[in-house]
Amino acid sequence: MVLRQPLHEGLAHRGAYFYQGIITPAIMEMRFGFWEKAVSKFEAIQDKDSLYCKQAMDYKTAFSYFSAGMLALEKNNIDSAIINLDKLDALFWRSSQLENEKVIKNLSFKINNGEKIAIVGRSGSGKTNLLNLISQDMRQFLTQKKV
Repeated sequence: MVLRQPLHEGLAHRGAYFYQGIITPAIMEMRFGFWEKAVSKFEAIQDKDSLYCKQAMDYKTAFSYFSAGMLALEKNNIDSAIINLDKLDALFWRSSQLENEKVIKNLSFKINNGEKIAIVGRSGSGKTNLLNLISQDMRQFLTQKKV
């Protein structure tokens, strides 16, 4: 197997490292009904260095709320189960609202010939999407110019 990108760029960027490596042990505990172990493993997953995108952390948080709610039900703590269900519902609602939110509006900039720029931001913040939009515009511009 040949890796074309450094391990930290290719896997972490696409989320494979998070989804297949970091979160899987907690999901397995959840799938077998070991709610307390699942909750502790989900809570142990922290993102202090902005390595994981917001979607990945929301995914982890949703499973954490679900597991905590199931643990509360197992212990016959209905109030706690309802609180976790409400948190899960609020998380899903916030996520659905953000899907339609415009992050960039009326952006324009000029890059002079030979000038170098850097686009920086958290994982999942839209850097690649911005570059894809720029390259799309450039392709259209170059195509129109040739005709």
